[in-house]
Amino acid sequence: MSHFLQPGDLAPPFRSQAVKNGEIVSDFTLEDAMRDAQYLLLVFYPSDFTFVCPTEVQQFADKWTELTEQLKCSTVCCSTDSAFTHLAWLKAPKSERGLGWTAEQAAAGFPVLLSDRTHEIAEAYGVLAPDAGASYRATFLVGPDRRICQASISDMPVGRSVEEAVRLLTEMRAGGGGASTAVAADRLAAGSVGALAGQRPAARDRDYRTRGSSR
Repeated sequence: MSHFLQPGDLAPPFRSQAVKNGEIVSDFTLEDAMRDAQYLLLVFYPSDFTFVCPTEVQQFADKWTELTEQLKCSTVCCSTDSAFTHLAWLKAPKSERGLGWTAEQAAAGFPVLLSDRTHEIAEAYGVLAPDAGASYRATFLVGPDRRICQASISDMPVGRSVEEAVRLLTEMRAGGGGASTAVAADRLAAGSVGALAGQRPAARDRDYRTRGSSR
């Protein structure tokens, strides 16, 4: 049984289809995600075409310039949907719970949408809700040494603060960079990391359970 990753753990590698710059790519890896960045925000969410997820992903997109240019951080959003569903979600109007982005907007700058149809990525990071066939809502900040700097996990219906993710990244950069630094260790000891190994919120949301059982 997998466990939820902690600061200092190596980020598990992944390889899967994804939507990048408005197009489907067949092989997207952890190395690709960090090729032009010092940090990575790996954002797990339950499913496309739902109420909370479009708002969250859009908020990360709104921070694209700050994250990539100022903070040197790549953003990858991952769910168990297929890459084709990701692409349809990207283009679907907001009135249909889509993201409503044009191809030009997506090419100009948008988080990568990573597909985890096999559930292997969510399982490796310890955030899979097996009964729902989807991941919990979780965020991992990966440092230049490919180690987890910060991790948090919430139940499916609970949204997260994108501003808080940016704040943590900003502080981590100011503190020296990786989870192995003394500053990161001090923060962990002080309890600033919002998740502990082995803790799993109950997958209560009936809609997600229904979606998972149909796959």
